[in-house]
Parts: sequence; structure tokens; C-alpha cells
Amino acid sequence: MMEKRICIAICIAMLLALCACGAQPAAPAQDTAAAPEPVVDRTQEDDSVETEPEWQDPVMNFIGEYQCDRASATVESVGNGEARITIEWGGSAWELARWDITGRLDPETLTVEYSGVTKSIVTYGDNGEIVSQVPEYDDGTGTIAFHDDGTFTWHEDQSEYGTDMLFEWVPTDPSGSAADRQDGEGTISDEQALSAIESYCYAENPDLEGIVNAGEYTVYWEIASSDGQEIVVLFRSYTGAQIRYYIDRASGETYVTEFVPGIFSEEERTDESFNVRDYL
Repeated sequence: MMEKRICIAICIAMLLALCACGAQPAAPAQDTAAAPEPVVDRTQEDDSVETEPEWQDPVMNFIGEYQCDRASATVESVGNGEARITIEWGGSAWELARWDITGRLDPETLTVEYSGVTKSIVTYGDNGEIVSQVPEYDDGTGTIAFHDDGTFTWHEDQSEYGTDMLFEWVPTDPSGSAADRQDGEGTISDEQALSAIESYCYAENPDLEGIVNAGEYTVYWEIASSDGQEIVVLFRSYTGAQIRYYIDRASGETYVTEFVPGIFSEEERTDESFNVRDYL
């Protein structure tokens, strides 16, 4: 009887052991909460977007053609606030002085302070081509001050006259070539200049037409030189004098020089001046 009880107890113990071995540990609870979205730095994205620069080249406000008596100037922008200014002073029909100026425009004072500038003497042949260009100096200094009224003042430290020059902006018509325009509203063509000077000479000397028609003297008009800014008309008078009319192609303003072979060593400017448009 005792042995039977012992066997039953052993069987129960073995059964309990098997139940314990077959049991699996509970699976850990999974976190079902949604993962947080990554934070995007919007400031970096904005920086990558190209925008228009707020800074603009101040030289662009002053580019163009300028005039002061017998001198002309061209203002160009070379970028980053740098200006290129070319000034030419006509000494005669065959010779002019040229300054090649480059400097940075101060946006506060609207002034270009320059140094190391070259002044050259340029000589032209009868066909208008450059024969020679000889540097006079290459260490020029000075200032160019722009004004809100469309002018600029040029102060040259090496000036022989000791006075500043005031240049005025010359409006230009962008349509077509300046040399080819024939209408009185645009710039003056070579043909218009030649015809106007003839009319001017006849108006100033009523006897001239009769002298020309008589054919006893050598009298003629011709274009001595011509470029994009200036036309020079030569009048060979019956007296032998050579009169040159320097005509601003845009404005029509004209000044006069005279050369008498055997009397003058070179042409000399007279007090005579007028606007050639009055005789077109």
C-alpha cells in the first residue's frame, strides 16, 4: 500500500515538472507609440534659396557719354563698383590727348579717386586712322565727382590750367548707328554737317556764293575727320585760310579754328561758336 502511494507521488511530481518546463515567459510589451518626426532646420533650407542681391553697382547710374567744351568723356562700368573713364581733349584735327582712368566709385561721396593714370598724345592720319600714340606720363592722379544733375567734375592734379572741368551728360539715341542717322532729331550725320557748314558760310558771307560760282579761286568744304562723337569740317577759303569747324555730333554745338599757311605755325581757336543744327 505504501509503495503505491509513493508511485503516485512520483508521478504527480514528474507531471508538475513537465508543466513547468513547457511554460514560455511572457513577451515584453511592445511600445506602440509613434516615433517622433525628425526636426528639419528650415533656416538652412531658406539659405539655399537664391535671392536677388540687395547691392547694385552704383557706377550704372552714371554710365554714358559726357561733353565739356572741346573735351569728351565716356563712363563705363567694369563691375564691383569699378569705373572706367576715358577722357579725350581735341588739340587739333589730327591730334588729341587721352586719359585712361580706372578707379572705384565711393557710393557715399560719388567720387572716384584715381592714381597711376596714363595720359597719351594720339595722332591721326588723313584717313582717320591712328598714326601714333605716345604716353606723356603714367602716374596721373586726381578725382572725378559725379553729381545728381547728370554732370561730373574732373580735377586733375597735373592740370596745366589749374581749374576743374565740368562735364555734362549727352543723351544718345540707342536706335541705329550714330554716323548713319540722317534725321534732325537724332545725331548729326557727316553729310548733314557738311551741308550745314556750307549754309553757315554762305549766311555769314553773302558774297561767297558769287565767288564760288565764278570759279576764280580755290574754295571747297570737306570732312577732315569723323568719329562717334565729333565731326570736323574743313573749309578752304578763297583767301587760302583753312577754317575747321568742330561739331559735336549729338548736341550740334560747334567751335571754330583757323590756320593760315605761312602766317600761323598751327591752327588757332577763334571766338566763333554756334549750333550747326540752326543751319540743317
